[in-house]
Amino acid sequence: MGKALAMMLMAAGLFAACSDETMLSEGGAGDHITLSASIREMVASGDVSTMSVVPWEERSRVAAPRVHRSHGTRRPVFFRQVTSPGILRYHNGMTMVARVKDGAGSRARMVTTDDFHDDFGLFSFVYPATESWSQDSTTVVPSIYNDRVYRSRGWMSDNVWPGVQYKMSFFLYAPWNCEGITLSKASDKGTPKIHYAVPLDAMKQQDLVFSNPDKDVPGNFNAQRKENFYHKLTAVRFAIGDQMAACTIKKIEIKNVYGEGDITLDKDSKWENVANYDTKTFTLTQDFPVAETDRNRLLNNDDNVFMMLPQVCPRGSQLVITVDDGGTKTHEVTADIERDVWQMGHTVTYYLATRSLGSTYIVAVSKPQANVPGKGGSTTYTVQSFRRTYYGSTFPVAWHASYTVGSDGERQTIADGGNVTAFTNNSTGSDAGEQISISLQESYPRSLSENTLTAKLRSAAVQNRDLADGGETANCYYVSAPGTYTFPLIYGNARLPSGKNNINAYSGSATFVNYQGHTISSPNIWETNGEYTIKDAVVLWQDAPDLITPSSVKVVKVKTTTTTSTGEATTTDVPSIQFTIDKANICQGNAVIALRDKENNIIWSWHIWVTAHDVTPGDAKVIANKSKTTKQKVTAQIMTVPLGYCDAEIRQRPSRKIYVRIKQDIDGGDSAQFAVTQDAERMEYSASAPYYQWGRKDPMLPALMVANSLMDKPYNGSSYQYTVTSGAVSTATAIQHPFTFYAVNGSDWSASHNYDYWSRWQQSTSAVDNTGVVKTIYDPCPVGWQMEPTATFLAFTTTEAQSTTATEFNKTGDFGTDGWHFYLQPNQQGDNILFPALGMRSSANGTISGLTTEGDYWTSGANGVATAYSLQFTSALVNPAAALPRANAYNIFPVRTYPTVTDVSAKGYHSRNYRIKKHHRR
Repeated sequence: MGKALAMMLMAAGLFAACSDETMLSEGGAGDHITLSASIREMVASGDVSTMSVVPWEERSRVAAPRVHRSHGTRRPVFFRQVTSPGILRYHNGMTMVARVKDGAGSRARMVTTDDFHDDFGLFSFVYPATESWSQDSTTVVPSIYNDRVYRSRGWMSDNVWPGVQYKMSFFLYAPWNCEGITLSKASDKGTPKIHYAVPLDAMKQQDLVFSNPDKDVPGNFNAQRKENFYHKLTAVRFAIGDQMAACTIKKIEIKNVYGEGDITLDKDSKWENVANYDTKTFTLTQDFPVAETDRNRLLNNDDNVFMMLPQVCPRGSQLVITVDDGGTKTHEVTADIERDVWQMGHTVTYYLATRSLGSTYIVAVSKPQANVPGKGGSTTYTVQSFRRTYYGSTFPVAWHASYTVGSDGERQTIADGGNVTAFTNNSTGSDAGEQISISLQESYPRSLSENTLTAKLRSAAVQNRDLADGGETANCYYVSAPGTYTFPLIYGNARLPSGKNNINAYSGSATFVNYQGHTISSPNIWETNGEYTIKDAVVLWQDAPDLITPSSVKVVKVKTTTTTSTGEATTTDVPSIQFTIDKANICQGNAVIALRDKENNIIWSWHIWVTAHDVTPGDAKVIANKSKTTKQKVTAQIMTVPLGYCDAEIRQRPSRKIYVRIKQDIDGGDSAQFAVTQDAERMEYSASAPYYQWGRKDPMLPALMVANSLMDKPYNGSSYQYTVTSGAVSTATAIQHPFTFYAVNGSDWSASHNYDYWSRWQQSTSAVDNTGVVKTIYDPCPVGWQMEPTATFLAFTTTEAQSTTATEFNKTGDFGTDGWHFYLQPNQQGDNILFPALGMRSSANGTISGLTTEGDYWTSGANGVATAYSLQFTSALVNPAAALPRANAYNIFPVRTYPTVTDVSAKGYHSRNYRIKKHHRR
């Protein structure tokens, strides 16, 4: 009877190649036919597989490797085809016995001698012993038709040997009746034939093997008969080559290849009619995780190998790999394999490889939708920030942004409240793109050289000097040329032209305090008595870009010669503030420089007025009147323009670029830079001058009429912003906040309601024609100038009171949009100068009104705890002594400084008449 199947293994490295044989048991007639199977690889035995697929010739050698490049995806995957002789199988070094014990499966579709199919189909033909198969092959029908012979029965057939008078021929195939097999009929004569349609699902495909026909076997052989089996298909498998980007391969498809053909059960038989059937698509659906570290790793080399018909792949044939790289959808990687040769009994391995492993990081920024207007506004742009895998899936990547204005400067990451008012500095990213907006402040208009006064200032010779020159100091200094200037750290008008201390400007009154609220005992701010530490000086604001170069402002020491109280000249290093006005940036304008302590509190501040007008005291005009009620005569010399005045001019907002940089928040991430353009804008500025709340030394922001629109005059220079705060405050608080308007509707900004802010000896309400004024340290006027006496403007009406009758106005010409040209002496006598209609800021909220329609000019005199006297006019009204809220902010027309009065007391000063003598011209 049959012997146990001998396990035969032909190994090459990790792969197994095999050959199949069948055996018959010895014995007389009637014994069962027993067979055993082993695989014999054709190439290993010297045999050659053949094909008959038109139009290619038969191949007698292994096909050369071919490389295919994928298409249909963003980046290529390369398929390298390698053909190896034999059907190679690798099952992780495990024998079939071990695999069964491990639960890996009891039947493999790629078979070897050690791991053959569980059964095979047996055809046998019986004919007279006197004849041969070659004689009867066309006349006999199978005596045994497709008998199923089992491994589990030791390959013993239910059929028996017929005896000595017969011969037999055997034809075997395996596995028995596998899916796709169609056998010739039992009534068909001669060698059996098979029609095979390869299952479309790779998991259902089998390693189809045929025996070498065993012919003319004696009917009484009765011995174990060994039969050789040969692979009739081509194994197609896939592997990772040198490298492959990480993913999970979800499906492998072989498309548009032949999958159906006919063949006879013979070792040397060829597949026929293959090209006469339609091409098909064959699929393996299984997850194959791929790591970037994989190298030369087989994917499907077990029960999931494609077992395909041998062929030359036809036109349109493809390999399609479905890849999941973690995105929202999978990707198909397609490679054309037309003309690839699949030889019978061979293994074709497609090694997959990608050009690189990592992802690509991308930042893509659209062009801003529009330019930003010069007056300010917003524009939008789209930012795509993502990671793209090798296969094309995208994932958002977080980013951060920064910007610079122009080409220089430190990159900013948040809106600075100046150039850029709204800026998105980070996001989680988007592969689809997210719309981002950026908002820009108005670009600060620059004066053009076509303006006469600007041209005059820029053509002036550079000056480098001390603005006080060892003599008189003030809260305001005027400049008419580019250069580097200094002024001493002295409280306002606390030093006389002689260099001596001006005690009358601050001494003897609780009104005059420093920024800490302490009574001032010395004119020198640097004499701190340990109360504070001076840190630095900064530009608080300026109404022309870089009028004062911000970086030039510093605290320095200047050698200064002064005269002591005994008349001796002495030279000392006086702490001073230094600043520079560049020739390229000079124009008419106003700026405020602040001195700060180590906590950045403002200690004191000074107004710098850049003007091309001659505002030296020697250029003053005589203004005089005689009161009809008291008969007191007021004579003064008045400046020809208001304090801080700037003529109407042309300015232009320059075109500028904001460079934005987007950078991904990951090492090796992408970045992009683009520019947001702000357009130039030409503007016609009206005339302007700063406003002052009564009694304060600090100028408030001027107003403009531009294109018939009322607006605050643009300013820049530092992080300090013009603000409006409700409620009365102390003098010290106001000193610390020189750019804050204190709104107290209809009343006084000051919580103490002092009378002597601008007139040293005024301690109570004064008469309208008060002529006694001594300049204080809070007086806002420049060196050589001071606030007007209360009665200065009485002659502007013939009634010395409010009038709405035009014939009572002491003026020449019409009001127009500029204001009135008032005569400076009664009855249309003397010179006349323009009092511009520059409007005012309301005590209620600091808003502007009346520009081009109303003029308001303070005098030094207080009318009460809540009001003070001013000149007020419109085109239909003139009031030379209007009592109005101190918290209103009006303009100022300075007059020449009165002669110095020594040892003046409140008792002996308030009602004297003074004719101002001519002051030496500086």
